[in-house]
Amino acid sequence: MFVVAIGLHTVLAERELLLLQPLFWVGPRNRVGVRARDMERKPRRKGEDYEWRLTRELQKHGLFTLRIADFSSRKLGYPDLIVVKNGKAMFIEAKYRADDRHILIPIERYEKMKRVEEITGARIILCVLYRSIGDWRCIDIDNYTWRTNRHIVYTRNHITEKGVSPNKLTELL
Repeated sequence: MFVVAIGLHTVLAERELLLLQPLFWVGPRNRVGVRARDMERKPRRKGEDYEWRLTRELQKHGLFTLRIADFSSRKLGYPDLIVVKNGKAMFIEAKYRADDRHILIPIERYEKMKRVEEITGARIILCVLYRSIGDWRCIDIDNYTWRTNRHIVYTRNHITEKGVSPNKLTELL
């Protein structure tokens, strides 16, 4: 399979070619097509991919992990994952950063998660995967760097210094 850059204007209008050119492939008998999985991914879909990656990572370390996948759960303020080990539970909010930007959680979402924490008695953990580090770092959601009028802010340095890897996550239970 390879990217086709020449001669596609006979298949599509030229303006569509400019938008979709790198997504084309040549299949059997030289048929041109588009792979749906190569379409530009929506940010929410990317987030789901990293939630699944974290789920698999936690399962390797013997934790029972359940992903909350319903869109309404996001509106209600539920974190992304529920993790259980030896009768103790915790909620995990998963984030990914391709660069070194801060993690910002809106105040409303933070307060909803805190209500969930109060009702259930389970801790809420923020797990962040920075591409430059290549590993997850997990930190208690109350261990933020600073708070503004609109966001709870976690800096990269704070997360990498204070955070633990998923294999040590049971220490936070």
